[in-house]
Amino acid sequence: MPIPEEFRLIFKWFHQDTLRLFLTLEAAATTLVEWNALKQNAKARDFLDGLLDGSNSDGQLEALWESSGAEIGFENGGEVRKLLMMVRAKMN
Repeated sequence: MPIPEEFRLIFKWFHQDTLRLFLTLEAAATTLVEWNALKQNAKARDFLDGLLDGSNSDGQLEALWESSGAEIGFENGGEVRKLLMMVRAKMN
């Protein structure tokens, strides 16, 4: 699944120092959305909606995350789904 360039910043935001800079992933997600004007980015929002529409398994989300360039990993795709859902909720 190709990742739109507008969406890559979401993946790249999560790097080795993310949890040093922010106390929680939720705080990182909030700042990501605010600093990068993601609420106004329809392409990123549509892509995220497509990822979370129920047609992608946790394994598919984990594989996408691993191929995205993000520098932190998760134990399973369910954790990736939770983070992406958190980011999407902050875009409302």
